[in-house]
Amino acid sequence: MFKISAVIPTIGRVVYLDKSIDSVIDQSIKFDQIVVFDNSQDQNLQTISSHGNNDLVTWVRSGGNLNPIDSWNTAVSYCNEEYVTIVGDDDILLNNFVFEIKKCLQRADFVSASFHLIDSKDEKLTPANLIEADMTADVFRKNRMQSKIYLVIPGNVFKKKHFLDVGGFSASGLPNYLYSDDLLWFKITALSSKVATPEMRTWSYRRHEGQIGNLRRLKNFTHSINTYINKIENIRINMGIESTSFYPVGMNSHSYANKLIKERFFNIVAQLIKKKNYTYVTLNIVDILSSKIYLIDKIKVLIHIYSGLMNKLVRKHS
Repeated sequence: MFKISAVIPTIGRVVYLDKSIDSVIDQSIKFDQIVVFDNSQDQNLQTISSHGNNDLVTWVRSGGNLNPIDSWNTAVSYCNEEYVTIVGDDDILLNNFVFEIKKCLQRADFVSASFHLIDSKDEKLTPANLIEADMTADVFRKNRMQSKIYLVIPGNVFKKKHFLDVGGFSASGLPNYLYSDDLLWFKITALSSKVATPEMRTWSYRRHEGQIGNLRRLKNFTHSINTYINKIENIRINMGIESTSFYPVGMNSHSYANKLIKERFFNIVAQLIKKKNYTYVTLNIVDILSSKIYLIDKIKVLIHIYSGLMNKLVRKHS
């Protein structure tokens, strides 16, 4: 039967780490291997974790302070089983994760599992879209490019051999500003040809201030987007896919970059407004006005902001 390694690359978020390890251990069907990859500055997590002497957990020290990409790749290298899943050191698996994944592996070599969103206090937020059905690699890619699928680094289960064959994670140009490495998943799913999905959410993705994908400014994202798009274009060409069947309908590489910038802008601003951090809201408006996206897109963004403010004022005085 399928054997799966779970690896938790961690930078030392001890407040969440033990909860994450708890959830990996507490499975109705057990993982075949559990690795915690300590990439903290002090390299002392095993000594302070409640699971430091747990025989079910293998602890590995990185030497300290690897960048995220090197940390993820090195962490996967310590996995011994045929299949691997990366678990965030701040995320939680539901106890049916392995059970549902092993059912999916009967249908495909790559599994993408839907998740709940939780906050720093383990309270559920609005869930991300449920990935509803198995799909081919092409449909998976198209759905992701059209933002119909919300992906992050954890929650995906892949063959270690496929991961190594495509070279693992790579510098996308936006390593700290995207939640996922789409380039890696596109290459792996092309090898597996099909993507299986559990019928239910099987884990929880935590949103909090300290996570890698957390941003308050759009500026770095807009400055790096061309590097990312160039890499996407190289992947498209190497895979022999026509532009018209790669990007969302009516889009090319330039308009797709605009789409990513706008989506990221609204994501950041929505979080800042919740926190009433209006200084950074203003800075992000300046960032998008100074970005290289089409003028018409800038106007659309400003209209969207204006409409939102007007709606709030109307509700306040009604």
